Amino acid sequence: MGHCQGYRREAVCLYNVTESECECYQISYRLHSRDPLRWTTVEVGSNARQFTVTGLSSEHTYVFRLTARTAVGWGEQQEALVVTTERRGKQHML
Repeated sequence: MGHCQGYRREAVCLYNVTESECECYQISYRLHSRDPLRWTTVEVGSNARQFTVTGLSSEHTYVFRLTARTAVGWGEQQEALVVTTERRGKQHML
């Protein structure tokens, strides 16, 4: 579906969904080492193909989830681990 890439204090999530009936996307993220039930969640419009999360702590691992919503409801969650670094980081597939 896409990928998230970690940088020093941010992560950029790129996604490409071919479902024409998509109404919006939900992006959720949290520190990997923290409470698994405590997520920060953002909804973005169906035309968006990129979302940047800022204010992250460097040298930490985050869990990201991406879900698309259609008229039928929410789709299957895609999940990725993203590591923020002091310099350009590694790419992780969703």
